[in-house]
Amino acid sequence: MAKTDSFVFYRSFYEAIKDLSDEDRLAVYDAICEYALETEAEPRTPVAKGMLALIKPQIDANYRKRQNGMRGGRPKGNQEETKEKPNDNQEETKEKPNDNQDTTEVEPNVNVNVNANVNVDKKEIYKEKKFVRPTVEEVQAYCEERNNTIDPQYFVDFYTANGWKVGKNSMKDWKATVRYWERNNYSSPKQKGDVWFE
Repeated sequence: MAKTDSFVFYRSFYEAIKDLSDEDRLAVYDAICEYALETEAEPRTPVAKGMLALIKPQIDANYRKRQNGMRGGRPKGNQEETKEKPNDNQEETKEKPNDNQDTTEVEPNVNVNVNANVNVDKKEIYKEKKFVRPTVEEVQAYCEERNNTIDPQYFVDFYTANGWKVGKNSMKDWKATVRYWERNNYSSPKQKGDVWFE
């Protein structure tokens, strides 16, 4: 590589170097610049030597691309040779085969459609059930069935107060929310003054 006045510094270089100590980071920056601009680099630290070894191939590839671009790009080959050379794709027209069928014979369709056309309203299939708020008794029965320690009255009061929302979304399945409370040990309000939110 010859000396150059500029080089490409990629984000990946920065990402790899940014978390190094100030001394190592400066040594890596110096090593990259020395190698890319002066073609010779003597890294001051082992870290700089290792990082430069990883970055060198990309700098070399960019240098080769620049040199090829300065020469007009990829060589086009010998133009005279391509003019004289016949096109291999052009062949003499072959004779039409003699055993081709002249006419097409019509055959009856013997396939029988055995599928029943049942018109199903697709809206009915994908229609979500409207959320119905549970009563304290329903929550209590479900909590007893699951044998958990959730206070049903507190559960209903909590979600009634926030409009039956889970985060910013409307609740879709109160039983799933009960199971969530069960997994996270939400049973009743904590000590006085303690407040918890979902």
